[in-house]
Amino acid sequence: MHTSLQLIDLAKQRLALKHNLPLPMTDYRLSKVMGIRTATISQWRSGRTRIGTEFVRKFSDACELPEEYVYACIEHERATPELQGVLERIAAAFNDKVAAAILSAGLLWLGGTFTHENTAFALSYANDAIRVVCILCLVAVIRRSWHQVNHSRTLGVCR
Repeated sequence: MHTSLQLIDLAKQRLALKHNLPLPMTDYRLSKVMGIRTATISQWRSGRTRIGTEFVRKFSDACELPEEYVYACIEHERATPELQGVLERIAAAFNDKVAAAILSAGLLWLGGTFTHENTAFALSYANDAIRVVCILCLVAVIRRSWHQVNHSRTLGVCR
């Protein structure tokens, strides 16, 4: 899991490389590239304030990380100890590249066809958090298929 300071530093590194800017990038230049006030970045760096959820997409794009992961990292710093474990598991699930690929495959199944072999293969490589997502995707597919079949019978049309 990344802390706010690590997210700021990672954004600096990735944006400097992306825009061919000299390293190390300053907080001032980061503020200009990301469209955030310099004073805001200074407050984050000093610990007076925390990165707000309104900046999740900017840091996700800058750091080239999933939004869900960045959100979990940001909320982790504010969360009570009881919720920190949950956020750590969410972050781990969404930061895993294999998990992201499996999630993408699950979302593709929503729009396309799937077989039991595909499902078994994906679930065998998924960690627990992604298994839940895959199962939810499959439930949605099954519900959509059932819904279409029942409506086509009721309306007398094929879809």
